[in-house]
Amino acid sequence: RLRDKFERQVEKAGLDAVSTLVVNDAELDPKAYLDALLEVHTKYSAIVTQHLYGDVGFVGSLSKACIAFINQNSMTATMSSKSPDLLVRYADRSLRKDNSTEGADIEGALDRLMTVFNYLEDKDVFSHFYAARLSKRLIYGVSASDEREADMISRLGKACGAEYTSKLRQMLTDATKYYQMRHSGRKLTWLWNYSRNELRTNYLDQRYILMTSSYQMAILLLYNSHNLLSLSELITATSIPKEIITQVLAVLVNARILVDEESEQYGLNSSFKSKKIRVNVNQPIKAEGSGQTEVMRAVEEDRKYAIQATIVRIMKAQKSMTNQQLVQEVVEQVSQRFTPQIPIIRKAIDILLEKEYLTREGDALIRSVELFSPARPVHLFTFFLRCFKFNSGT
Repeated sequence: RLRDKFERQVEKAGLDAVSTLVVNDAELDPKAYLDALLEVHTKYSAIVTQHLYGDVGFVGSLSKACIAFINQNSMTATMSSKSPDLLVRYADRSLRKDNSTEGADIEGALDRLMTVFNYLEDKDVFSHFYAARLSKRLIYGVSASDEREADMISRLGKACGAEYTSKLRQMLTDATKYYQMRHSGRKLTWLWNYSRNELRTNYLDQRYILMTSSYQMAILLLYNSHNLLSLSELITATSIPKEIITQVLAVLVNARILVDEESEQYGLNSSFKSKKIRVNVNQPIKAEGSGQTEVMRAVEEDRKYAIQATIVRIMKAQKSMTNQQLVQEVVEQVSQRFTPQIPIIRKAIDILLEKEYLTREGDALIRSVELFSPARPVHLFTFFLRCFKFNSGT
């Protein structure tokens, strides 16, 4: 049929556009990726609107093709989370202070982002990546404005519902006040590497302002009373774990603020010079970073509980369903946020049977009389803490 041919043509055009980018740019620029996807979408959307009079069948074919090439292309072949990651990086760039884009253009940039986002299958992966980037913008104070952040979250809410963005909205509130109000008896452990400090140098001909993390500040202040310090002495004095302090020292040595005098001996560089008066050495370290592996692990964990909660909700309403009917209904309900794998759904059903939330009678699944949601409670601030990697204890 003509619609099928149209769908295949659009999908091929999208796949070819991404493949061309991958060949020309190994480190794909998020804007280039989004532009390539939108160019194909805009071209064929215009054809449907102007030449096919907005025919519903062709609109559906266009949608299917866009879903296909946005979620499964040469970029996602090696990493399924690549599309969500690139879209989040595009949003991050658009919402930063150092972005030169004017207000109206930012609106346009977010509109373009949402056009592609609506075709994204793994919206929950996008949410995790977005939360991590949002947390860094807030911590480092590089967000363009609270209004822009709220606007973007509002757009996501319109697309996916209030529940999808509830955790993101809570992140805009003050962390300490909220946590102490909810958990007055617990200890809040801060991520010192994400802090910002300023140190003024007094030992050089030219005075500089060093912008550091608290880890870096703790190390540099020791040189007020020492000329040379060993790695073990630095660890003892600061209580910074070895796997972290070695990375912090590497940054300071690369910035030529410290010199590695000999094996694991560090001293101040008395010849330090810089063209800038304000020297920023506050760089992320790997030990504190939130890598894609960790994000995907959190995504899989959340999906497991989301599927179980969906099963419970369905069975509360339907009372009795066959196994196949239940699987199909779960797929339909959760597909707005992510594409569930059938084996994971079946495993979730088995878990609920073992816990006696469900019972089986012949080919039918019956909800138990006493049925409570098995979903792990994900309180608003729990997600916020995970993004920041705080550890809390009673």
